[in-house]
Amino acid sequence: MNKYDVIIADPPWHYGASVNMGGKQVSELYKTMKLKEMMKIDISPIVKPSTLLFMWTTGPKMNEALQLIEAWGFQYKTVAYVWKKGTHKNMGRYSMSQCEYVLVSKRKGTGSFKPDVWNQPQMWDSAPTRHSAKPEKIQDRIETTWGDRRRLELFARRFRKGWDCVGNEINGTLEDFLDGKHMRLQ
Repeated sequence: MNKYDVIIADPPWHYGASVNMGGKQVSELYKTMKLKEMMKIDISPIVKPSTLLFMWTTGPKMNEALQLIEAWGFQYKTVAYVWKKGTHKNMGRYSMSQCEYVLVSKRKGTGSFKPDVWNQPQMWDSAPTRHSAKPEKIQDRIETTWGDRRRLELFARRFRKGWDCVGNEINGTLEDFLDGKHMRLQ
């Protein structure tokens, strides 16, 4: 099984019945997972001591993202990127949710590798396309910053050149991948 230097994950956060997207619940648009389910997934066979984990989250799921990072054996470092969704209006409980965040973490108690390029901009402003689709610019920045290293996208919704990609919508579950099931990755 391959081990990866850089992993980006867009967890299928379960929002429950409180989030309505154009008359549908999030769970009707794609298969969601509860935090406890995701925390049970052991990704250690695919990580190196210096692996960086980039994780997408929203404001309401920030605490769960930090718990998942910890459960997967990583230590949160900072917010790597912020995607401001242009003039997109998503009603939140306390304020309008217009941003998503990419948190970066490193393996606990291990070293790290140096970036090829320093100081990539943190903020990216672009309108969303389809529900839950992320801007390619974020992965472009990861590629520029961390160079030609082995990369994996978890919970992917499309294939991307230069990345191995695993996701229900394209080739199967993360659990199948970790169990060694043969699947197209690129």
